[in-house]
Amino acid sequence: MYHRYPDLTAELQDLAANNPDTTKLTSIGRSVQDRELWQMEITDFNVPDGGKHTVYIDGGHHGNEQLGMEMAVLLIHEAIDGRLSSPEMLAKYHFFIVPMVNPDGNTNDQRTNANGVDLNRNYGFEWTDESNHGSGPESEPEAHANAESMRQVDAAYGIDLYLSGHTGTNVLIYSWAWTLDQAPDDELLSRIGASANDLTGVEYGQTSVLLYIATGSSKDLGYGELGAPSFTYEVDNQQNRFGTYQMTIAERLSQEVNVCLLLIDEVEFMRADLRPINWVSYETDKGPVVAVTVENRGWGLAENASATLSFTRGGGSVRQPTQTFSLSGGNTTVLEFPVDSGGGTQNLTIAFGYRELLVNNSTVNASSFYGTINVKGSGLAILLQGGGGLILLIALGAAGVVVLEDRFGSGRLRASLGRIGGRGGPFRTFAGRLKLRRSPR
Repeated sequence: MYHRYPDLTAELQDLAANNPDTTKLTSIGRSVQDRELWQMEITDFNVPDGGKHTVYIDGGHHGNEQLGMEMAVLLIHEAIDGRLSSPEMLAKYHFFIVPMVNPDGNTNDQRTNANGVDLNRNYGFEWTDESNHGSGPESEPEAHANAESMRQVDAAYGIDLYLSGHTGTNVLIYSWAWTLDQAPDDELLSRIGASANDLTGVEYGQTSVLLYIATGSSKDLGYGELGAPSFTYEVDNQQNRFGTYQMTIAERLSQEVNVCLLLIDEVEFMRADLRPINWVSYETDKGPVVAVTVENRGWGLAENASATLSFTRGGGSVRQPTQTFSLSGGNTTVLEFPVDSGGGTQNLTIAFGYRELLVNNSTVNASSFYGTINVKGSGLAILLQGGGGLILLIALGAAGVVVLEDRFGSGRLRASLGRIGGRGGPFRTFAGRLKLRRSPR
């Protein structure tokens, strides 16, 4: 049978009480009729959060779309006692799940909240003044509470994936919803949709093109304001509260849950991710160079990225230290930096700067990689060569949080320092992610 609000409340409270090391149940606000808006936070709280992938999931914006809410409940169970619940997974992921955004609508078996407002047209990003969109952006307590929770989670951890469960048809849709224009990251979002289609055959596409224009949606807020890859999953065409009877809810939504697990597994690729996979030195007719092979491990386009090479010890210098380039997902490129050597050992730094997505409010990645070079004669000796070289891993850690100011408002820099052993001596990596945000429209 489907969950109603009292059943859901009792189940969530029981899950939290029985799993104190991995779950926290909190209320993010109250509905018009004073029902709690429950959020289940799931991770291994004994593992520092730096470097975890943060996934925000909600369901039940429309009270009569029961199966969209049930999908969120099933994902809570997957993270507590299912396929996402292993120590390795909970050390890697941090889940925030709000299964029933509209408990009043669920109780009354109606689409809107108790004020007659469609909550998924009430969010502050590209809100429009229409009959059931509310008196203003986030005028309704449910939409405001969920939007503020998303903003707070993003400010603290950075949302890497936002997923919202609905019903009405069976499609996986992404931004934009508010306009027929393509989103800046349409190629990336389409690639993610195609991977889901490969798994189950689910139809996918841009919301406004595949379905209709919808302003003030939570998905567009997640992508447009917070810079997170964001999807709505319409999991079924049934829009009432009757039970499934012929099969369990888990059986009925088995393919849909599998798609959600695939998206969660792919989170680390849902952005541009630049790494130097090797660097070598050699002589050219114009003098010695350091050639750095750069890989984009993610699926997003790194557009107008900068790479800066410098020597921090040893007396050498880089004649053209900064290069600007673009690199599509899954590809590599070679950057040549002309250098002057001073002989002996050189400490090498390669620093990258780029937006992880193309949308305006995307995270800005500022990451640096360190190594050591031995200089011989007028040129530089080979540092890494053959076999693909050494992969230097970025460690997004919890070493500290630095609050910065930028022209869009507030920002943050998350940074950590680690050591990696390898041929040619120890290597160190430093990585930071700077979140630039515009004020909500």
